[in-house]
Amino acid sequence: MKKKYPFLVFFIAVVFILAFAKTGFSEYPWPPESSKSTKPAKAEEIKPDISIELTLKAPPPLSDFEDEFEDFQGIEGGEDVEYSDPIEPFNRFMWKINEYFYDYAMEPVARGYIKITPEGFRKIVVNFFRNISSPIFLVSSILQGDKEKVDRTIGRFVINTTIGIGGLFDPASNRYNLKKINEDIDQALGYHKIPNGPFLMLPILGPITLRGVVAKIPQIFLGPEFIFGIGIIPAIAARGVETVNEFSFRLDAKEDLDSFAIDPYTSVKDFYFQHQKTLIKE
Repeated sequence: MKKKYPFLVFFIAVVFILAFAKTGFSEYPWPPESSKSTKPAKAEEIKPDISIELTLKAPPPLSDFEDEFEDFQGIEGGEDVEYSDPIEPFNRFMWKINEYFYDYAMEPVARGYIKITPEGFRKIVVNFFRNISSPIFLVSSILQGDKEKVDRTIGRFVINTTIGIGGLFDPASNRYNLKKINEDIDQALGYHKIPNGPFLMLPILGPITLRGVVAKIPQIFLGPEFIFGIGIIPAIAARGVETVNEFSFRLDAKEDLDSFAIDPYTSVKDFYFQHQKTLIKE
């Protein structure tokens, strides 16, 4: 039975990813660092070198995690962001599970992916998945009554799908100065003053709120898997590639968080709410 357990965990993970993903892990609150994807962070001085071979080693038990620190009071920068975290003990436990999964699965795979995949190709993958997410951007912009974003979303999709060869390239930004759209149903609900609800740390998927979970449901029907009737196996494979590709741009930021944040859980939670508030105001 022990040999079957990792496959059960993997199956549950991919089901979560397929059911809720808008663009995979693109919402995870680590800013992309496209120009520093292979630059060693300061964390390397205090953290063992992690490579693809680590997937063959037995990870330490979950009970070995360090004790939690007290939460920060307020948010750096002077602007308070209101949020509710009534199930913080559970969320912190899920945070540890996600860290465990990241350290012994996602990070080694992402580092191996970087070694064999040029950065230019990884950017093409980002462009492609962003382009096929245009229906989500469009519906969110319509719900907010933002005509400028509606027009920009349509214009970007037409240009990038044609001149950009199916969205592999981004001439809409490079040639026609049509800025990228970053919209989803959660932002549309926030625009209409619907409360966040409690903060949640989901397995594999990471930070979200109850409002965000509700918003994911209609997004399932706006994704290419539903629109084009893509089978579950090809869809899982595509989302897996997208997820690893996204993580490949976030490794340095994750290491900085681990090295310098007093309480990474609180830092991620605060950043998530600040980021969402900024997106809603745009």
